[in-house]
Amino acid sequence: LVVSVIIMANIWLTFWALQVAPLTVVKPIFFVSAMVIPALVGLFIFKEKKKYTKKELVLFLVASIGAIYIATGYSG
Repeated sequence: LVVSVIIMANIWLTFWALQVAPLTVVKPIFFVSAMVIPALVGLFIFKEKKKYTKKELVLFLVASIGAIYIATGYSG
C-alpha cells in the first residue's frame, strides 16, 4: 500500500511539473534527481561504505547546481 501511494504521488507530481514548466526545464531536474537521490539514500540510509572519488563528488555537486540553476532560471 505504501509503495502504491508513492507511485501515485510520483505520477501526480510529474504531471503537475509538466503543467507548470516546459519539458526542457523539467526533464533535466528529473534526470539529476534520478542520479543524486538514490546515491544519497544508499549513502545515508543504507550506510553503504563506498568511497566516492573527488571527481564523483564534484560531478554530483555540478549536476545539482545545474538542476537548481535551470529550475530557478525559468520565469514561466
